[in-house]
Amino acid sequence: MQTKSVSEGRVYEDFEIGDLYKHAVGRTITQTDNIWFTLLTMNTHPMHFDEEYAKASEFGRCIIASPLTVAMMVGMSVSDVSQKAIANLGWLGTVAARRGDREEAERLAQALAGIERPFLFGEHTIWRAGIAALLGDRERAVGLLRDAFAQGYMFGVHIHRDLNLAPLRGYAPFEELIKPRG
Repeated sequence: MQTKSVSEGRVYEDFEIGDLYKHAVGRTITQTDNIWFTLLTMNTHPMHFDEEYAKASEFGRCIIASPLTVAMMVGMSVSDVSQKAIANLGWLGTVAARRGDREEAERLAQALAGIERPFLFGEHTIWRAGIAALLGDRERAVGLLRDAFAQGYMFGVHIHRDLNLAPLRGYAPFEELIKPRG
């Protein structure tokens, strides 16, 4: 077993069974956090917010809603586990493109282009196509879609519903590419 410090995102091959990950950043969950989370998630169990009710329990006080604890652990793990995950990079790239930050969107698209791992099946390329479409580069987006399909990305009805590809609707090369084949 090895103890590892926080990284800027690991890939599957970086993980080994039994490794321990220590995070420098911690956080105390307050009762206010607990109440807000309980209200936000519409959890109606009084053990999380009703002090009088909780006093009569085996704990003698309110307890933290367990999904809040899990959410905090997941959040703390992002820098290690998924900072550089394809879906995170793709999602961040499409968000940057939607808000008009071309430079950031292109930077993230380049990061996706640089990912070389087995079994990607075009996932990294489909995200690049969505970023290109949102940036208005329809020709590049369709070319990347073709590449994604050639890399093994599964063609299906979801391509017709993908909001990142919506700017391509009505564009003849895109319509031809997604047209059902008999």
